[in-house]
Amino acid sequence: MNCSNRFFNWPTSTLLTGLPLLIYPVMSSGEPVTETKHYVALCPQRQDYGGDGRSVGEKNEAYAKYFVGQSYLKTLVTGPKVNVGVGNVTFEPGCRNNWHIHRNGFQLLLVTGGEGWYQEEGKPAQFLQAGDVIVTHDGVKHWHGATKDSWFEHIAITAGIPERLELVSDEEYNKL
Repeated sequence: MNCSNRFFNWPTSTLLTGLPLLIYPVMSSGEPVTETKHYVALCPQRQDYGGDGRSVGEKNEAYAKYFVGQSYLKTLVTGPKVNVGVGNVTFEPGCRNNWHIHRNGFQLLLVTGGEGWYQEEGKPAQFLQAGDVIVTHDGVKHWHGATKDSWFEHIAITAGIPERLELVSDEEYNKL
C-alpha cells in the first residue's frame, strides 16, 4: 500500500498499534530533520478518535492531577528493559497537560488525530494536526493539549524523568 499526502509518497509500514505509519528521518530534499516541528505520513487518516471507545484508552486517572480536563491513556510500550515509554494519549476538547520538563531524556509527539497545541516556554504556541511531529529536547519546559473545540490525539514516545510543573492557566490557554 502506498500513502500520498502533502509531505511524502512512500510505502507505509506499521508501527506499534497497527496504524499505517511511516517515520522517516530526513525530509524529501534529503536534508536531516533538525526543526522542532516535523511531519509523519499517516495513511489513512485516523477517524476513530474522540469518544467512540475504540482507540482512546482508559480514563487517565493515574495522571489526572497533571491535566486540566479529561485525558485518556493507552500504554503501548513499557518495561524495565525498554528505555522509553510509548503511549497513545487522547485529550477531550479543552484538555491540556501541565507545563513539564523531561530530564535526562526527550519526548516525541506523533499527532494522529484532532487539533491541538504545543508550546515551549517563551515561544508562541504551535497549532497541531494529524501528521505533525514534535521533538522536545532534554530540559525544555513545555505543554501540549487539545484546542477548545476539538479532540486531540498523539502517540507520545518519552525517555527520561518528567518534572511536572504548574498548570496552564485558563487565562494563558484562552489567549490561543
